Amino acid sequence: MAQKQPDNPNTEPYDKTKRFAAQFLGVTVWTIDRYVMDRKVPHIKLNNKLVRFKLSDLIAFAEGQRVA
Repeated sequence: MAQKQPDNPNTEPYDKTKRFAAQFLGVTVWTIDRYVMDRKVPHIKLNNKLVRFKLSDLIAFAEGQRVA
């Protein structure tokens, strides 16, 4: 079943999990939890438990961590 496309093509969903974020950034899920608590990486919280990320935010965060 195909997903409905958003009305604005520039909107990107917050659909990446903590596990995906951890694998993408090469860190543990515990480290992602610390980043979320310290508000280091953009995210949204659903039901005070579920945390979701945008891929573009994860890419921007990774680029910001690059040294020289």
